[in-house]
Amino acid sequence: MLKIYKDQNLVDRMHQGEDYVVELIYKKYRAPFLKWAIKNHDLGTEEAKNILQESIITLYINVTDKKLVNLKSSLFTYLCGIGKNKIREERRAESKNVYYSDNWMLLHVEDVDTLEELQEKERMFMQVEWALKEVGERCKKMIDLFYFNKKSLKEISGVMGYSNENSAKTAKLKCVNRIKSILATSTKM
Repeated sequence: MLKIYKDQNLVDRMHQGEDYVVELIYKKYRAPFLKWAIKNHDLGTEEAKNILQESIITLYINVTDKKLVNLKSSLFTYLCGIGKNKIREERRAESKNVYYSDNWMLLHVEDVDTLEELQEKERMFMQVEWALKEVGERCKKMIDLFYFNKKSLKEISGVMGYSNENSAKTAKLKCVNRIKSILATSTKM
């Protein structure tokens, strides 16, 4: 009960406009939150950090909007609840089917018989190159390692700091889905 009182005190201070409390909460719960997210939700370190930051922001918004006034659990439990919802939202968004040909992963110039086929492949290359720029460096590196350098998920997990192969596989799937989404959007324009 004493811990909840201390946590409630932090929430009360945030209500009073003491924004530095957010930094205290971040520092206090960073390590345990990351450990929880990586262990229980099979996230990579970077993904877990992103979820933590989003969760802290949501906590702050909930407090300032007075959605959270009185804690009924520890602040860490509340923060993990937010984190769990954020992880679900991300996974739900990634699992939506994007209808675009998987041919972008198999682009090769060989087996081209006509100039039109070559031009189509070149157009696809340009779209994929643009999509890779849009998804960011981490996804670009993941795709490069897996599809172009033929690295295994185990090797990728070591290189990119994921806790295991499943984390790397999940991250690769997210990247592929983002790229498919970008390509599908670009073909609709």
